[in-house]
Amino acid sequence: MKKNSMSMIESLPREIIMDILSRLPAISLYQIKFVSRSWKNLAQDPLLVLMHNSYMTQRNPSLILHSDCLVQNQIYYLDLNEEDKMVKTIHVPPLPDFDLVGSCNGLLCLCDTQRCDTIYILNPFTRHHTELPVSEGMISHHYERALLGFGFNPTSNEYKVVKVANYPIPQRPGHPTRFTTDAYAEVFTIGSHAWRSLGSLPYRFLRVQSQTLVNGRLHWFTWQTREEGLDRKLLSFDVDSERFQEVPKPNCGRFGKSESYLMVLKGCLSAAVYQNYSYWNFDIWIMRDYNVNESWIKEFSINGYYLPGVLAVSDDQSFRTSSFFRRRQYIRVLCVLKNGEVLFEYKCRALVSYDPKTEEFKEFKYQGMPNWFKGVVHAGSLNWIDNTIDM
Repeated sequence: MKKNSMSMIESLPREIIMDILSRLPAISLYQIKFVSRSWKNLAQDPLLVLMHNSYMTQRNPSLILHSDCLVQNQIYYLDLNEEDKMVKTIHVPPLPDFDLVGSCNGLLCLCDTQRCDTIYILNPFTRHHTELPVSEGMISHHYERALLGFGFNPTSNEYKVVKVANYPIPQRPGHPTRFTTDAYAEVFTIGSHAWRSLGSLPYRFLRVQSQTLVNGRLHWFTWQTREEGLDRKLLSFDVDSERFQEVPKPNCGRFGKSESYLMVLKGCLSAAVYQNYSYWNFDIWIMRDYNVNESWIKEFSINGYYLPGVLAVSDDQSFRTSSFFRRRQYIRVLCVLKNGEVLFEYKCRALVSYDPKTEEFKEFKYQGMPNWFKGVVHAGSLNWIDNTIDM
């Protein structure tokens, strides 16, 4: 930015400057702090933080794309509002091979690909990151691979990671390990020094990481058990009170089975329910009023086969070593765009939108898009632009 242009902008009233800057993505606001000391002060202004968060809710969301094929530990940023249609590479600090657990209030939660024992919290724009201490309680009892949830409590301004693992049943040598219908949970507050036990839970959790943070609660499915009539439950974890409780399910016969999953749409707890084991036909249910059973409604019914251009190309055999290989048959709902279209991740290969009015599909093509990826909705937060996450 030229010096004359900077002087002209700085001569404007403070409210106008804040309004202009609040319309920029978080990654741009992080960059302008290096222009000068006065611009750094502007980027850190509390008024800008409030205005930026408010304005971002009026725009289409941004996405973080994680790819481990052909190169491990690649993260990309995609702003669906920009006109240049380019995917930006985020330079990740040197870390062991990781999975992307989720995004929350500007930060990413990453974990090791084997057992989720090693967990990192990363600000993708500043590259500041921290490694959480290892949970000795989980390791000493040989639990199965843990499930993680990453949430934020706006009341206390705290980030928390919750870890859940099913209890193993002791087996004779040479026999496969089985797991009980009970689980064990721990929680870690970012900025503290140790995991805290939440005790045992009378549930067996479905092995899916929770990216579903709604109303201050993270959500999971439980496994079916014969004692419960082969029915699954929908559980929530309150990030503030640190308590688990059941949440009402929609009146849908296939909900809660292996052919359904949870997400957040329009700020509401939502679920995609596949029809007749077909990944091309599914319903999307939305809970309009949180924790009210009668507020579940079937918002969309997606029917029809669509093949994006990138899927017409034969699979690269090297993809078989990727952690995404087992998910290659799935079509995953990411968000609802401001124009009412639904955005999908197609088989870890493409981004496609669906217009419920015309029932037409459209492939999103961006320069620099990785061949294989997992996408999560990401909202950049200015609160963490200049702060390393201290332990």
